[in-house]
Amino acid sequence: MTSAEPETQPPSAGPMPQDRGRETPRLVGSRVFPGVPEAVGTVRAYLKSLLDDHPMTTDALLLASEIATNAIRHSRSSGRTFTVTVIEAADRLRVEVTDLGGDRVPKVHDDVDAVNGRGLLLVATIATHWGVDGDGNGRTVWFVLAARRPFNLL
Repeated sequence: MTSAEPETQPPSAGPMPQDRGRETPRLVGSRVFPGVPEAVGTVRAYLKSLLDDHPMTTDALLLASEIATNAIRHSRSSGRTFTVTVIEAADRLRVEVTDLGGDRVPKVHDDVDAVNGRGLLLVATIATHWGVDGDGNGRTVWFVLAARRPFNLL
């Protein structure tokens, strides 16, 4: 189930399998990027190198691109830095983008005809869980992707 309203949880502690007695989460990687538009492509390349042929790679690349772009465009990370962190456990993948905060709290804009402002709508639609933590001094936008399983109709 997805939600247009973000969840609030401590960074790196959001909905992951340990909540259900499963495998302990594993840090896949974390890297600091420059807060410039060209860094979004570098973020995608970094995630692709980390995730390789992981079944959630395509969705992770799309959603991470959206929230990295937001960090650059709408936070104090513009011209400075932001961090991307990837955590994996069992059938779930969590990606976090931590920026230097800003005056505006990230929120979903549901006008699908708008020219801008649809990034978090994509996150809310595709991610299993997502959320925003922090404040104007530093903020983490995160999402969790869970492996999709086919329905058992029998």
